[in-house]
Amino acid sequence: MAKRTKRPKGAARARRVKSPRRQSKPASSGRAPSRKTRLQYVALNEEIRSANEELSTANAQPKEVDERERMHSDLLNLLTSSNIAIVFLDTDLRVKLFTPPTTELLNLVGTDVGRPFRDLARKFDDPDLLARCREVLVTLAPNDREVTAESGRHYLRRIVPYRTGENHITGVVITFVDITEQIEKEAQALHLVAVVQQSNDAIVLYDLDGRILSMSRGAKRLYGYDETDTHTLTVFGLTPPEHRAEIRRLFEAAARGEDPPPFEMKRVAKDGRVLDVQMTLTTVQSEAGEPTAIIATTEHDVTEHRRTQHESRQLNEELERRITERTRQLAERESLLRAVVDAAADGIIAIDESGTIRSFNPAAARMFGNSAAEAIDRRFEAFLAEPINTGRESFSARALAAQAQSHGGALEAVGRRRDGSLFPIELAARPVEGDDLFTVVIRDISLRKELEASVQKIAVEQRNQLARELHDGLGAEMAGLGMLAQALRNRLRRVSPEDAEKATELTRYLEKCRGQLRRITQGLMPIEIPDSGLNAALRELCRGLYQLYGVKCVFRTTSRVRFKGPVATHLFHIAREAIINAIRHGKPSAVRIRLAPARQAIRLSVEDDGTGVVRAPKFTAGSGIRIMQYRAKTIGAALEILPRKKNGTAVVCTLPWDRKPVPASRRVPRGRTAQRSPSHARSK
Repeated sequence: MAKRTKRPKGAARARRVKSPRRQSKPASSGRAPSRKTRLQYVALNEEIRSANEELSTANAQPKEVDERERMHSDLLNLLTSSNIAIVFLDTDLRVKLFTPPTTELLNLVGTDVGRPFRDLARKFDDPDLLARCREVLVTLAPNDREVTAESGRHYLRRIVPYRTGENHITGVVITFVDITEQIEKEAQALHLVAVVQQSNDAIVLYDLDGRILSMSRGAKRLYGYDETDTHTLTVFGLTPPEHRAEIRRLFEAAARGEDPPPFEMKRVAKDGRVLDVQMTLTTVQSEAGEPTAIIATTEHDVTEHRRTQHESRQLNEELERRITERTRQLAERESLLRAVVDAAADGIIAIDESGTIRSFNPAAARMFGNSAAEAIDRRFEAFLAEPINTGRESFSARALAAQAQSHGGALEAVGRRRDGSLFPIELAARPVEGDDLFTVVIRDISLRKELEASVQKIAVEQRNQLARELHDGLGAEMAGLGMLAQALRNRLRRVSPEDAEKATELTRYLEKCRGQLRRITQGLMPIEIPDSGLNAALRELCRGLYQLYGVKCVFRTTSRVRFKGPVATHLFHIAREAIINAIRHGKPSAVRIRLAPARQAIRLSVEDDGTGVVRAPKFTAGSGIRIMQYRAKTIGAALEILPRKKNGTAVVCTLPWDRKPVPASRRVPRGRTAQRSPSHARSK
């Protein structure tokens, strides 16, 4: 029998060989064929029959090949269109076939078919993949695992054995199904469930038939049920019978996809209490917009709310009555305060933090010559000759109030009238409680300044007169007594040495009295500041005090400002009075005078190492302190008397750097403009 051969694809089908019996018999010679010849015919017929069978088989094979090729193409198209990463491995774990999406997880190209799977670089975390493949080849049981790719997407990796049509295992199939969206939805669902269960609000989940699926913590606390009770509860069991038809209608509307507006409904708790609750039904819909089996209900107990509403109405009525009464009282008080402010002799101005004027009383209008309409909304500094130094770059009403408080409640400044004339004023500033405004009380101190100047002039004249009388009268008498005592001593030396010694002692005593009289006279006489300025005068003061009292006095200065005129005179007298007070009351061994610049000011300090003071004295304690205070106010300075840390006393006079006070001698009457000259100037 001839060996069967597979016909190549596309070859023409072989034609069947005709049997010899159908062929024309050869011409016989008139005699029957021999036995051998018949056997040969039989063998030939068998061969022809076998050839025909083989031709029939060969003609049928192309149909099977075409069917397999079509099935293979359909399978490849199916795998490719499924967008699923699939890898076929043989029993040696070599790549047999893979789908295009596999390249997102494995570095595969078309030439990698037949390559060992272990040589391929993976883009996901699955270190036991090869071991699991071998395990599936042995156990024939599928193996699943969730893996995460480098891109952050999640896949379900499954390994199953590869079975042939004859149920032979020829390898494994690895599939990667993208489950990223599923995991995200599960996470969202878990988060939603956790929020519902842990919420303090009363949130209840129902199905479309009203059965309770889950209750939040707030709902369990509101109704008194626990987790075991929720499996048998329904929305109708929580509703009184007279309201069940209404809740059924609302649930049916929600099941049709309608979201009814919030409504109030009565609820029955586990202990039988009837609660008034506000409910909001929300239909949970699928991605296609169809209602699902779950309806979420958020419920709020409004029983207490209704009671509080009633109480609130009563409280509001009482509050309105009280507000009306309080408004009436405030109106009366405002009228009274307005009358007081309008009748006040001092100017009263209300300003905000930035210094903008908000109110202007009639006294202020008379004082500055501006009406209230002209002054309101203007800057307060426009009514001053010079800006007040508050320690800030821009004007601050709060800083002004603090500075006035530190100066005993009031500050002295120079005002400017509408016609440009200047006049001295005293102002005090305080914040208004409960408002962002500040009240500034202004007083015209022109008359007081004139009286102070007159008193000072009279005091100076009286001191000069007293000094002249002491010098010309008592001084001359004591000089004569000294001469008589000296003559008596000279005469007694010849008569009685003992009496001469007493006369000598009398002469010394008279000289001592004359020295004290000279010191008193010098203190009473006016002191002229030399042309060299205050610094030279203070140095001379130190030398004179050392000669008179024997107390060491040192003067130091780091200021470049040369003071002359009234400011220098007042500063000199303040220093002199402070030193004399220290010598009289503190018994110091040394006194130090220091003149130095401070923060936007010049500071004169007199410190001693005497017994000191326990605390800062009041300015009304003695005439010396009052005189120093008066002189400091005259030049617009601040005076402080403080105990030193170790021992002694410190007298500090702080003069603002840019402050230029108007001396009393240069005051002008109303209606005229003062020509101001600086009382001190910077040295070049």
